[in-house]
Parts: sequence; C-alpha cells; structure tokens
Amino acid sequence: MSRARGFPENGELVVCTVTSVKNFGAFVTLDEYDNKEGFIHVRDVATGWVKYIRDYIREGQKIVCKVLGVDSQKGHIDLSLKSVNDHQKRERIQQWKNENKAEKLLEIVAQRLSTSVDDAYDLFGNTLLEDYGTLYDAFESVVADPESFKEDY
Repeated sequence: MSRARGFPENGELVVCTVTSVKNFGAFVTLDEYDNKEGFIHVRDVATGWVKYIRDYIREGQKIVCKVLGVDSQKGHIDLSLKSVNDHQKRERIQQWKNENKAEKLLEIVAQRLSTSVDDAYDLFGNTLLEDYGTLYDAFESVVADPESFKEDY
C-alpha cells in the first residue's frame, strides 16, 4: 500500500507476506515495495537449528524482516526473520498499520475532491511526505495544531 519505490535499504525493517515456504527457505513479497519478492534462507528464520521451517512461518503470514542485502541489478532481496526482536516487530507493525490508515484517509480526501489518488499525491501528498516523513505524521500534526498547519499550507 505504501508509496515506497525502488528497493529497501540494508538494515531496514520491512513488512512482508509469506508466499511460498520451501525446506531451504521462504519466499515473501515486500508489501511496501510494490510487492517485490524477497527470500529468507532457513538459517535466517530462527536462532538455533530449524528442523521444520513451517513450525516458524507459513504461507499467507504477515511478518517483519530485516533487509540483509539488496542486489538491484538481479532484483534479489535477502531478508532475516531472526534479526528482528519482538519490540521491533510490534513497533514496525504499528507503524505500517498507521501508514495504511493514513493512505485510506488520503483516498477519502481524493474522492471528496473528485480526483484520483495519484493526483492527490501530486497536489499535496508528496509535499506532506517531504515535510513530515510519513502521511500519518502529517495528519497527526493537523489534529494536534490545525491553526499552525493552515498557516503553513
């Protein structure tokens, strides 16, 4: 859902959906990067020895992974599930949910303005992203101090 383009950075935490689980690892799609495909090797699924990978992950599951390496030429993205602790996972999932809510709100605004979502991004969404980092932070700022926001925009 997110407007992220290109490839993730090394060390970045990304929200993924497991598409296929094999004995040697799992293939996932990166939800925030136009559903680009990533791979989690069995050694990066959990600490210790993994006998049955399906004890840890299954198809359709949403997971948070850390980006280990990106080869943009080949389109390969290597990920790790074991490098993400519970606190990071909870925080990243909450951030992802908040961004999805903000994008839905932007869709509603675009609909009320009788324009497309892409046009809404061109009109003001991209500016908000540049100024605030995320749409959610921008909308939160509006709620916290509407007068200041009106002056700036």
